[in-house]
Amino acid sequence: MLIWSLFFVNREAAASVLIGVLIALANFWLLERLAIGLLGRKKASTTRLVLMFIAKMAILFGVLAFVVLRVPIQPLYFLLGLSCIVVGIVAEGIIGMFSSQVETD
Repeated sequence: MLIWSLFFVNREAAASVLIGVLIALANFWLLERLAIGLLGRKKASTTRLVLMFIAKMAILFGVLAFVVLRVPIQPLYFLLGLSCIVVGIVAEGIIGMFSSQVETD
């Protein structure tokens, strides 16, 4: 998506996709860290992890609001960048579902 927007649209569209992808990656990385803390072997307070999750969401919404309101981006390409990670996860799940059915048959 990033390369496509760079070559076929313009640099601002490519920058919008890149910003969206980076925010989505940072969000999923932090979510993974919180899940590891909650489900892992580390003894961490559930209340503390819930508060950290709420703080992560508040920071995410703050970053999104800042980018949309203050950074000169193209909103459609920004949303495409944010969505690329989710689409990739769903596609990987579907592919994994069908490949596991082939292996079990």
